[in-house]
Amino acid sequence: CTPLILTNILFGSFLKQACRRILQQRDGIDIDQRVARVWREDLVPAEVDAVFDLALALKTEPEPLCPHKTLGLYFAKPSTRTRVSFSVAMVQLGGAFVPLQPEELQLSRGESLEDTARVLSRYLDAIAIRTFAQSEVDAWADAASIPIVNALTDEEHPCQALADCQTLVE
Repeated sequence: CTPLILTNILFGSFLKQACRRILQQRDGIDIDQRVARVWREDLVPAEVDAVFDLALALKTEPEPLCPHKTLGLYFAKPSTRTRVSFSVAMVQLGGAFVPLQPEELQLSRGESLEDTARVLSRYLDAIAIRTFAQSEVDAWADAASIPIVNALTDEEHPCQALADCQTLVE
């Protein structure tokens, strides 16, 4: 299913590697090596096109793009479909996922978000964050050295928006 594939290839370096490969082969375009905070302002049109191309290709010929990669799932806001789609897709892409319950982290005992982000950056390859305030996702992205995916805030749901666009494209 396209939303399953698309919402889960969209985290930072994995997206950049896939887009880089497609854009270099197809258009000779090189994308810089930046850690991406994934929401709509971070993707230029060529990257969005490459994401859609990759999602379609993976739909017909699945490929393990994330072997030995681990995605943290920090969900402060309840979820069924988003949590399950990220989890299943990570496994389908050859990686693993680790649920991160806010009440189980040291954040609930007074550790700063910045310290938590730095520590988790040593163990994980990316973190998907579903929370209330956009500023919290921004703070994670500023403090972490790994890609941070906005899995939903009160302001934005970029992975869902891209998945909806993919459906329209198809």
